[in-house]
Amino acid sequence: MHSIRQYALRFAEDFRPHLVSPHQEGIAEVLIAADGWGYRPATRFHDIAANLVWTVRPAPDNAVLAIGDCAAGRLWYAAFTTGPTMGCPQCTPDPLHLTFQGVKAGTYVPGNGCPDGIHYDVKGNLWAAMARLGGIIQIDPRGLILGFVPVPNGDLLTTNFAFGGPDNQYIYLEGALSGTFWRFKAPYPGLIGPGGTRLPAQP
Repeated sequence: MHSIRQYALRFAEDFRPHLVSPHQEGIAEVLIAADGWGYRPATRFHDIAANLVWTVRPAPDNAVLAIGDCAAGRLWYAAFTTGPTMGCPQCTPDPLHLTFQGVKAGTYVPGNGCPDGIHYDVKGNLWAAMARLGGIIQIDPRGLILGFVPVPNGDLLTTNFAFGGPDNQYIYLEGALSGTFWRFKAPYPGLIGPGGTRLPAQP
């Protein structure tokens, strides 16, 4: 059982020993709060945010935290401590979701991709905007890439995106180099709805 702080320090020591940009400090605190999770600055996710993480999202079942590692082109998956299990008999319940029972690198993105923005849909699929690839990928709950949707104009810097529109089932994706926005219908609604409301998860 490890705290977020312990993992943050380990990641920072292992991968990025210094700040990439002073403007990145505290970015994960803001992004975690955007999903309605009440993380306080004391959790200090900025240690990893300043060095390798661009975005962080809790899964619909609140059991896993997905962490986008842009610099290494991969996603990490952190299982929250939920109490004693066969794999972690010493773990205690943590209703505040402040500790992990384990963190592992999971999905490696293709080519020179960078998961710049990530969001879950209500079925537990993770969507990741792929900076340097010019599109967005869909990842199933097991961490397997299901598909890639490129933007039509070839803009390689696809960064931020959000779910919205009718039934919260449309993805609005930014092409940062061209200043364009693209929209397409996703198979399922996004987990985070209008005004940051968290929608019910679907089996």
